[in-house]
Amino acid sequence: MYKYRAEYLSNYDGDTITFMADLGFKTFQKIRVRLIGVNTEEIRNMKNSVAEKIELGFKAKNFVQETLSTAEIIIIKTRKDKTGTFGRYLADVLYVPKGTNQEVSLSKILLNEGLAVEYKR
Repeated sequence: MYKYRAEYLSNYDGDTITFMADLGFKTFQKIRVRLIGVNTEEIRNMKNSVAEKIELGFKAKNFVQETLSTAEIIIIKTRKDKTGTFGRYLADVLYVPKGTNQEVSLSKILLNEGLAVEYKR
C-alpha cells in the first residue's frame, strides 16, 4: 500500500474522485481514483435508469463533494500501478474532518449513510 496526502479537486459521482496528490519532494500529480469496495448509483441517464436511482447518485456525489471540500486532511491509500476500468487508480480515501483528529474512511461513511453498496471485484 502507498499513502499520499491529497487535495480534493472534484468528483464525477460518489465513487470517482479527482485529487492533486502530493508525491513528495515538491512533486504533485493530478489523479483520478475509484473507491475500493463500494459502488454508488450513476448520475447520468442510462438505459432503463430509474429516476430514484439517479437522484441517489446525485445525493452521493454531493455528499462526497461537501465532505472532502471541508476536510482538514485527505489521505489516498493505493497499490502501485493498480488501476481499474477507465484507468482510474483503485484507492481507499481517508479524511480528517475539521475540528477532529480522527481518520474516517469515505467508503464506510457512504455505506453507513445508505449512499453506496458494497462492491467486490
